[in-house]
Amino acid sequence: MNDATFGTWAGTAINDTSSVLAAAYSYAPVAGQIATIVKLVRVLAILPIAAGAALYMSQRTHGAQGRFDFVKTMPWFIVFFVIAAAVASVGVLPASATGTLATAGRYIMIVAFAGVGFGSDFEKLRSVGVTPLVLGALVWALVALSSLLIQGVVPL
Repeated sequence: MNDATFGTWAGTAINDTSSVLAAAYSYAPVAGQIATIVKLVRVLAILPIAAGAALYMSQRTHGAQGRFDFVKTMPWFIVFFVIAAAVASVGVLPASATGTLATAGRYIMIVAFAGVGFGSDFEKLRSVGVTPLVLGALVWALVALSSLLIQGVVPL
């Protein structure tokens, strides 16, 4: 697999951004650059997809009565993330402020993930069985394979 193909595959098939960059840059610098671009395009696609899904769900929930509940349905943290990224990219805030905000953001994420972990019902998880894990593995394999199919690495 050449550098461009691996970069495209990594940016498409690997979910976590830091894992994408680690895998692709360890393969080759060009693969890392391409993977970065592919992953960022995927991340940017989240906003219109989330907005479309929120619009669909609000119209589906409230039907033809004309009640538009997009404001309650839209996951606003995505919009705020895009705004924060734009503010950080334009350079409106001084570097010291962005560093402090980045550190605070990491701590907030740790607390959020801990909250999810502490709220997990392992007995319920055990009762569900392996089906969700198998489904996750199948979806991962499908994404990885489809990425290679699109690039022509794996022939139909």
